[in-house]
Amino acid sequence: MKRNKLAIFGIFFISLTAQAFESDWLGNWLVGASAGYGSRTGSNQTQLSYNGSLFPSTYPQSLIISDYSAPGMIFGLFMGYQAVKGSWLVGGELNVDHHDMNDDLPFAFTDAGNAIGWSALTHYKRDLVAAFTARVGYALAPYFMPYVRLGVEFGRDTLTTRYDANPSVYPNSIEVSTATYVHRALSGFGFEIPLPMTCGATFRMEYNWHSKSKTVKASGFLPDGLVTPAFESALQPQTHSGRVALVWNFF
Repeated sequence: MKRNKLAIFGIFFISLTAQAFESDWLGNWLVGASAGYGSRTGSNQTQLSYNGSLFPSTYPQSLIISDYSAPGMIFGLFMGYQAVKGSWLVGGELNVDHHDMNDDLPFAFTDAGNAIGWSALTHYKRDLVAAFTARVGYALAPYFMPYVRLGVEFGRDTLTTRYDANPSVYPNSIEVSTATYVHRALSGFGFEIPLPMTCGATFRMEYNWHSKSKTVKASGFLPDGLVTPAFESALQPQTHSGRVALVWNFF
């Protein structure tokens, strides 16, 4: 249902863009496909406390911070509307992208009181991403147009972390997981050139910055009565990406 609402909003967004340039601007619809490479980075935070009968209430809580990095590919499809007046270009676009940056983060730690050692594995997965952006360009030459992009993207992110205790001390494990809808700012810059011997095809090369969204948190505990470890895993990554695109303009 939420994706249907985003699709309706995207079509409405592009239609408004088209209506805004019905005067003396020369406008056209466009579709395209893109591919690129990116890196998702952030700080993975784990909080641990023991709430069982073996540990007093004064036992120190643990905070573990690990660097997270997951490189990978980005593939996408997009459509939009743009208008040209003189050397200026203004347009709006709807993108749907797949981010294949799902590397696991393994790490190990001992609690703040040095009682139990733990090994852990964090997995951060991003579903399909929808983005609504505005694009402004200025032609420096008939065959070279730099441009900037600014907008917002929406998606559903899933954070899963598994914790395994030292089996010789405390032979137990727990997995915490959550999925939540997030939105991020999307900005970038690039250039576009026409492809020779075609009637409407262009090539783009672009850099994008996908900002941090709200922190995604997963929590849970193991109610054994003796140790009762409680975990909270949190991650708030950002992404830098570069991509190329082929565009078909309907003149």
